[in-house]
Amino acid sequence: MNFVQISLIFLGGYLIFVLFSFVIAILASFVTYYDFRIYKNKTDLEINYGLFVKNKNTFKLSKIKAIRINQGLIKRIFGFVSINIDVIGYGEMQNNSYQNRSLNNVLIPLCKASEVEELLLRILDKYTPLEKQEKTKSMIPFFSWKVIGLSIFFGLAIIFSLIWGISFKGYLVMGIVIGAFVCLYLIILTFILINAKLAYSYDGIAFDENKLTIFHGGFYRSKI
Repeated sequence: MNFVQISLIFLGGYLIFVLFSFVIAILASFVTYYDFRIYKNKTDLEINYGLFVKNKNTFKLSKIKAIRINQGLIKRIFGFVSINIDVIGYGEMQNNSYQNRSLNNVLIPLCKASEVEELLLRILDKYTPLEKQEKTKSMIPFFSWKVIGLSIFFGLAIIFSLIWGISFKGYLVMGIVIGAFVCLYLIILTFILINAKLAYSYDGIAFDENKLTIFHGGFYRSKI
């Protein structure tokens, strides 16, 4: 088999793996969040879900300190988000002192991005996110150190490949390995730069007297 055939086989296998993983993730989400229900009264919020393992979580509304609106690349393509809540008040003993800690719990496993504000107004009205007021001034911090580290790693890998190829006269193998390193470097570099551009466009902050909203992320976004 030549290089093109090997590449096509590898690409086909990768696509099959991605499709299989996607199907498994959907089935796992269905089983995990089967019969998802939310109940609310004046002081408490109760969240129930699960097919084989039944989950019943009850939180004091006064202990909910933040919401997290998360959106990965696939969810963004289809216009969906997931919403979690941070709950303060669970404690544990550390060094003979009682420490409060925050737990991250699911509030809505999946909903349309366009329905977030309406749902939050119905469930947790005072936690609806603000509109972005300030954004990041420079794109450089999003990629500078990552690009430097990536360049050093692949630069050393190429140098060692050159030394090995010249020492053992394996010029063909050396050329293939160096070509593979360069291609991989360019693919990862492209991913980093696109993610940095998306993060630069999205990152920001909004605040008023009682509330703070943080916008963060590139391919994977979160609003807290």
